[in-house]
Amino acid sequence: MATTVVEFRVVVIGLALTLFVTGLSQARTPVRPIVAGHDLDAEVAVLEAEVGKDPTNAVVLHALVEAYLVRKAPGLAQAALDRAPVDVRHQPSIADQRVRTLTLLGHPQLAFVAQNAALDECSRSECTRELVGRGRHRLEWLRQLLEMDVADPRMDPSRALLAYRLASRQVMLEVH
Repeated sequence: MATTVVEFRVVVIGLALTLFVTGLSQARTPVRPIVAGHDLDAEVAVLEAEVGKDPTNAVVLHALVEAYLVRKAPGLAQAALDRAPVDVRHQPSIADQRVRTLTLLGHPQLAFVAQNAALDECSRSECTRELVGRGRHRLEWLRQLLEMDVADPRMDPSRALLAYRLASRQVMLEVH
């Protein structure tokens, strides 16, 4: 009887050690800490403070999102856009930035939907010709990406470039 108890304890201790070692082997720690926006500077901090004071100011929000995109921080740009009031988000220049952000984050399907919505909004309000032209071209590029089944342009840059070239073949001129 005494040997049965000892064997049971050995099995339980062995199982516990195995689970402990397995848990440690699956734990991953980054080589360096992950800091979002580590290349950001005082200019961005000022813009962040201004957007925090007046979230309805689309001009400042546009400048902040542009600063994030220039510094290759599309995740922060997306977060700033998500926190903006709904009426500010639907303004054409802000909607255009959302499309750029979604594209840089590798979401062409969401970007396609957002680009369609932005162009619809431009048909109801005043948009610059540059914004409309850029939006139409980006929409065609996103359409090519989706037709070519490119899930993430960052992961397949050669096919993304091909889609861009195919989208750029058509040129339309408006004469006024």
